[in-house]
Amino acid sequence: MSLFGFLNPKPKHILNENGENIIFHKNEKDQIRMTFTKKDGKIIGNFHTYYLGPPGRQVVSLKANFKNGKIDGNAHEYSFSARIKRIIEFYDEGSLIKQTVYRSSGELHREEEFAKSQNNKGIIQNRIEDILKDF
Repeated sequence: MSLFGFLNPKPKHILNENGENIIFHKNEKDQIRMTFTKKDGKIIGNFHTYYLGPPGRQVVSLKANFKNGKIDGNAHEYSFSARIKRIIEFYDEGSLIKQTVYRSSGELHREEEFAKSQNNKGIIQNRIEDILKDF
């Protein structure tokens, strides 16, 4: 810790194997970076990441749902600058089924469908895995 490190304390993350988990942005003790719940060490329910913004007015950047530790159902990534859902994906028990990606103009960039048996991972699933490597 630097000489004056106590003036800007690092946030204390709330980490639980059974319960709510809250991760804060670096050096921002009141700015939530992500929230999710675990049961028996597996993520369940909603998983959210947030843009850094004014306290109490943070915007969800990424939203997904988990069932028994696997991403399941609708997931999306919101572009704050374009004010659109830039990536929309649908998963079935961890397998990407449909992916829709938009340009920042709102114009459709691509849309693809996949068979569950292919066990494809989507952009959102990969981003969540990358984020969670640190925790």
